[in-house]
Amino acid sequence: MSTTDGKEISGKFISIVDKGVKFQIKDSPAPSIIPSASIVEITDSNGKLILNSTTLSLKAEEKEKREKIANNACIGVGTAGCILILGALSMLGGPGSF
Repeated sequence: MSTTDGKEISGKFISIVDKGVKFQIKDSPAPSIIPSASIVEITDSNGKLILNSTTLSLKAEEKEKREKIANNACIGVGTAGCILILGALSMLGGPGSF
C-alpha cells in the first residue's frame, strides 16, 4: 500500500469499510483501518493494482447510494404496511369494533 505521505506499507488488503480500508499490516497482530484520505493505491505482490484513491472514492459513493435506496425501500414498505393495516381495519369496522 502506498500512502499520501510517501510510505509503503506491506500487508494484506482485507476489505473496504466505511471510512477507508481494513488492512492487515505485516507483523501486526490485528487488522487496522486505514483512512481513505491517506491511501494512494493498494497493489498485490505482483504489482497489480487492487484499488487506488479514485476507485476507493467510487466504491464509497456506490455504497452510499445503495444505503439510500435500502433506507427509502424500508420507508416505502413500512408505509405500505400501514396503509394495508388501516384498510383492513376499516373493512372490519375500524379499530375498537371487535
